Formats: sequence, C-alpha cells, structure tokens
Amino acid sequence: MLTKSSRRGAARVSAVWTIVAFVLFFVALGFGYIASDDAQKARTERDTARTEAKANSEAVATEIQKWRSVSRLFGFQAESENAPSSVAAATDALEAAKAAFPDTKGVSTYQELLPRMQTAYSTALKDIETKAARITDQESLVRQARAATTEVQVTKDKELQTAQAELNDERTNSRTQLSTKEATIATLTGERNRLDEDVKLRQTQLAKLNKQIEEAQATQQSLVRNMTRGRNDMSRSAERPDGEVTAVSEKLGRVWINLGAGDRLSEGIVFRVTGSDPADIKGLIEVIDVQPKHSVCRVVSLTNAFDPIVTSHTIWNDLYQSKGARYAVLGGRFDGQWNEKELRLLLADIGITVQDAININTDFLIAGSARAVRNEETDEMEIIEVSETPVYKDAIARGLTILSIRDVEQYFRK
Repeated sequence: MLTKSSRRGAARVSAVWTIVAFVLFFVALGFGYIASDDAQKARTERDTARTEAKANSEAVATEIQKWRSVSRLFGFQAESENAPSSVAAATDALEAAKAAFPDTKGVSTYQELLPRMQTAYSTALKDIETKAARITDQESLVRQARAATTEVQVTKDKELQTAQAELNDERTNSRTQLSTKEATIATLTGERNRLDEDVKLRQTQLAKLNKQIEEAQATQQSLVRNMTRGRNDMSRSAERPDGEVTAVSEKLGRVWINLGAGDRLSEGIVFRVTGSDPADIKGLIEVIDVQPKHSVCRVVSLTNAFDPIVTSHTIWNDLYQSKGARYAVLGGRFDGQWNEKELRLLLADIGITVQDAININTDFLIAGSARAVRNEETDEMEIIEVSETPVYKDAIARGLTILSIRDVEQYFRK
C-alpha cells in the first residue's frame, strides 16, 4: 500500500514525463517543420536545376546542329558525317586552291579566296567565250575553204581528163617514134659493139707498150743507181779523212784530235774512227771541247772493246769539211731532233750553203721524212715519201750524194 509521500512522488514522475513528452512533441514538431522546409527548398532547387539542364541541353543541341550544318557545308569531315571538319585538311585544300588560281598571294581564309576564285572563273569563262567565237570564225573559214577546194577539185578533174586524153594521144605517137628509134638503136648498138672490140684490142696493145716502157724505165733507173752507188756510199772510202787521233785516255774515255777552232769545228760534231782501212770502224767520238789547234772528244761507242781507239787512227764525218765551200739541198719534212731552221744554221757553221733547188754546184741532198701534200685533182692531203718527190729523183739522176736526216743526227748532236 502506497503512502501519501509515495503517491506524491509518483505524481511528480508522471508530470515530468508528461512535460518531457510535450517538449519532445514540440521538438519533433519543430524538426518536422524544419525538415519540411528543407525538402521544399531541395525540390525547388531540383526543379530549377532540371529547368536549367533542359535549357542547356537545348542550347547544346542547337550548337551541335549549327556546327553539323557548317561541317556538312564546309566539308573536310572525318569518317562520320557528324564529325567536325578537319582544320588541317581544309588548310591543305586552301593552299592547293591558291596554287591553282593566280592573284591569291596573301589569302588566308576561304572568305578571301572565294571572291578571287569567282573573278578568275569569270575571266576564264570570258576567255573561253572569246576563243569559242574565234573557233566559230575559223570553222566558217574552213567551210569556205572546203567549198573553194571542192570547186578547184572539180576544175582539176576536168583538166585532168583533158590532159589524160592528150597523154593517150602522145603515148600513141611516142610508141610509133619509139619503134623507129629502137631500130636505129639496134643499128648503133651493133656499131658500138664493133668499136668496143676495136678499143679493147687497142687497149691491150697499149698496155703491152706501157709495160715495155715501164720495164725500160726500171732498167734505166737500175743502171743509174748502179752508176751513182759509189758516189752515194756513206763510207767515202776513196776520200781523204778529216783528221786523226793525237792522244787517247782510256781511263777518262777521252780522245784528242788534230782539229781546232780554225778548222770550222764546233762542239757536238761526231766523227767515226777507223784504222788504216776506212772500212775498219773502231767507234764514234763526239767533240766536247774545241781549242785553237786541237779538240777534246768523248767516246760515244766502241765497235769492239778489245780493239780500242789509239793514236794515229783517222776520223771521218761525211758532212764536215774544214775548208772550202759546199752546197746542199733539203728535201722532205724536218721536225725531229733538228728542224729546218736549226739544220740550216748547223750546216752554215761547217761551211755548207743550203740551196733552194739543185743546180750544177750542188754536192748532196739531205732527205727528211714524208710530207703531207695537197692533191690538186682531189683537193685532199696525201702523204708523199721523200723518195717520191721530184727533188729526190733529180738528185738520183744527177748522181748526187744523198744523206738522210738520220745521218745528220748521227754526226751532229745538240
């Protein structure tokens, strides 16, 4: 059984819980109101966001449609038609277009390029129209020329028919004349054959006579060569020697001779050295030092090393002569060791006068190499051997001594 105090305590507890319950109710009511207000704000923001998103989507769709339209119009798209235009491809195309059209220097956009392309296109069209008008005029001229050609062809055909008729008449007359001339030709041919046989017979006789003449000339030339061979012998065995050896130094390879400056001797002259018999050649010596009364020579070659040059041996040079005057003629070409100018000076130093032509005073002929001569009949250059020249044949006929340029080069050295 509860007491009074316990009942009061129970009542206070119940009141407290009642108050707590009311407080919680109002708190809950406040939170509910706050939550309801936040939810309303959230719904409002959501609706606003949806409205803005819809507006943005529509704006984006509008922009996408715009660049799609521009790309379809502009071109240069990738694989998909919805892809934007390629700036690089458009730039390359712009440069290609500028290269194809004149007066586009400095253009950087299609907006600048298109008017100039239109201007160029219009100019080209006008040029084409002008050329088309010219072509029309030319075609008209061609038609007129064809008409004139047709007229000329008709006239030509008529003239050709007339000429053909005249030709037929001429052929008939020609056949008649040809028959007459063929008969005449047959007669003349027989006469010509007879004359040909006579000419052949006479040519055969003439050939025999020419052969006999050539044989006689060959015999005469052979006799002349045999008669002049002794005079043309280079050894000059029947003549006197030019000098003799006065001293020899085998160790130094030097030879002293009894000819000096007073004997018209000069350095470079070569002598052949012989024994008592002029045909016994011991060797060759070359003058290297000329003194007033004697000269020093070097040994050029020895015929036999065991048969050396000794004192009292004689010396010979077919061109050299210490005294007196001699005359020579040059024949052929001289362009080897000695050219013609140098050869004339050399011969003058040893008392030999070079003549322009052979005469009664000429002693010998110096023969050079072959020379190119222009043929007056063919007007072409021909190589003529010196032995075939008139001056050489004249020297043979006169019995002159003939020396080749090699003999000169052997007896005189630079």
